[in-house]
Amino acid sequence: SRSGASQFTGVPHGAAPHAQKPHFDVAAPARLRHKCGMATNILAGLEILVIEDESLLRKQIAAHLESLGADVTGVGTLQAARQALSGGGFDFALLDVNLLDGRGTALLQEKAFAPGTGVIVMTAEGGVTGAVEAMRLGALDYLVKPFDVAELPLVIARARRSKQAARL
Repeated sequence: SRSGASQFTGVPHGAAPHAQKPHFDVAAPARLRHKCGMATNILAGLEILVIEDESLLRKQIAAHLESLGADVTGVGTLQAARQALSGGGFDFALLDVNLLDGRGTALLQEKAFAPGTGVIVMTAEGGVTGAVEAMRLGALDYLVKPFDVAELPLVIARARRSKQAARL
């Protein structure tokens, strides 16, 4: 407009009026896309068992891990965990220490996990003694709840390195 009135276009003065792409956008539930178009499937090929009695947290964890390419099985009890573990091997298990039907550490004591399964324990604040007990029984790492699900890939990567170092 030449009348001296400026029009607001939402673009800073002097900038090219093209739409900027967000840094990340969700392309599909199973993958995130980086702005350069590269798929971020950093957990692709991993089988992960989530043993958590809080349904909402279990679903949040599973959804986040699946968005990074992992195949996730979620269960809420020791009994369901034993059944899932008898059906196949998992690369990793996220194990809540306190479940409705007992202590998650019982699975470690029973050696219910296959030798190649890396166990990461989840415990509520103040439950660090349970986490220490789990580490003594073979868990690779632990998370104190509440935690940000965005931390999970980092914790899994750390546990993956521990598993690889143990094999050497």
